[in-house]
Amino acid sequence: MTIYSNESGPHPPTPTSFSRWEPLPDSPTMYADPETIYEELAPQPGLRLVPPVRLLRSDWIISRAAQLRAATSTERRHELTLPRRQELEELEPEAFYSAEEVKALPRGPRNAGFPMAVLAVSHSWESRGHPDPEGRTLMHLAHAITTAQTFQVKTSRSARGSDSSDGTPPQNTPSCISTS
Repeated sequence: MTIYSNESGPHPPTPTSFSRWEPLPDSPTMYADPETIYEELAPQPGLRLVPPVRLLRSDWIISRAAQLRAATSTERRHELTLPRRQELEELEPEAFYSAEEVKALPRGPRNAGFPMAVLAVSHSWESRGHPDPEGRTLMHLAHAITTAQTFQVKTSRSARGSDSSDGTPPQNTPSCISTS
């Protein structure tokens, strides 16, 4: 694989060869140990410039879907559909969590191993030129996240002895793993 790097200054980019990304070796703690997950969320200089896994913010997905739903023109709807990951990283880097932010997110109870709710999504492209030209995947994803978060709120309140819920989803929970 050839990656173009311009780290040496304002000169034209020059090709720099990096070894192909290799998955972590299988082990009993692979993806059970949070450190193995954090490693996949961060670039590794000399090996890979872009992390193989990125987590999208659930509030960003829900907000983007609401904007798409409210769009009145075809042009605006097209601007709001979910683009390829590479384009999204360039256009809206704030849509993604950094590895440090993921490490700081709240976790579940200690007796359950401090879990973190993550929704992993892999989908085929709807057309040859765009992964989600009509925004259907984005809308389905936002609905699934809202439903899961509402269920999580109701379940946690019921566990505390109160079934009343205002339906407000918890904030700052990761929602989607995006792989390159």
